[in-house]
Amino acid sequence: MYGAWTHGKRTAFTLIELLVVIAIIAVLIGLLLPAIQKVREAANRSACSNNLKQLGLAVHSYHDVYHFFPPSAIRDDWASWAVFLLPYLEQEAIYRMWNLQKRWPEQSTNPDPRPHNLSVFFCPSRRSAAGLGFSVNDVANAPADSLGPFPGGLGDYACNTGNDSTNNRPRGALTYSRARGITPTGTILTGNFDASPIGTVITSFQSVTSIASITDGTTNTLLIGEKHIRPNSRDGKNEDRSIFSGCNANNYARLAGIPPAGVTQTDKVTQYPLASNELDATMATTTPPGAYDSNIIFGGPHPGVCMFVFCDGSVKGVKTSVDLTVLTRLAVRNDGQVVNSDDF
Repeated sequence: MYGAWTHGKRTAFTLIELLVVIAIIAVLIGLLLPAIQKVREAANRSACSNNLKQLGLAVHSYHDVYHFFPPSAIRDDWASWAVFLLPYLEQEAIYRMWNLQKRWPEQSTNPDPRPHNLSVFFCPSRRSAAGLGFSVNDVANAPADSLGPFPGGLGDYACNTGNDSTNNRPRGALTYSRARGITPTGTILTGNFDASPIGTVITSFQSVTSIASITDGTTNTLLIGEKHIRPNSRDGKNEDRSIFSGCNANNYARLAGIPPAGVTQTDKVTQYPLASNELDATMATTTPPGAYDSNIIFGGPHPGVCMFVFCDGSVKGVKTSVDLTVLTRLAVRNDGQVVNSDDF
């Protein structure tokens, strides 16, 4: 006699129950994502602060050796401050490839010192040096631009050159050096090197700013900060060309605050605020419209702040909403104006 098989009932989610579970998971993900993003941003901001700290220490190490800060650039077309800091950033091998007498497009290509993306020059909230290409359109001023573009390493940081775009940006923590050069025909140059012929070399140069020249106090003066990069200029175009190249001041330097009264700015703008929006290409929404060009101002990817290392080596976030008068006092090294930390 055969026994009867007993079959248990299968249990399963109903469609409604499944939808409820999916909705709960979606809500949980929605709650977790902002927290995850905040943690990631906090870690990136900490790494950015560490980069700036290293750059500040490198500037001070340079000062210990030469008793001056590095120049913002030797002159137009020649090496920028980023080159001078290489030995103090554990990049002595790359530094030794540079010939400081020669302009950007006349550097050796064997080995070539220019195409190096170094992590210390990148804010991780914006991008990473890993896998990033190089600037390929960085050409010098005439007639050296006939030599063509050469690839170069990028960077997210720029030195503070004050609030005045005229006369070699004289008011910031770093400025052009006083330089002498000689052309292939023996003509001595001491002023503008822009139109100097191919083969012109720097015979001597001297930085002009030091700790002693920061008369407003090193704790109150910007040294190096995050530069704003327009979205369409990212990764090698316009103001995002090589940080090592002096061919375009916007590669490696920025202005901040209100220009001096009575001075006609070469860029024809009336103010240099901090960029409040990393994705803003034109900053045309400001009042008055077109008051400034966003390719010459500071601004980073961190919400509400732009990170700086000050001349004393301390790293601070300056609110992007900072009053322009306060920002001017932070940018100008010797205006005699007092700044309180609560102001920014």
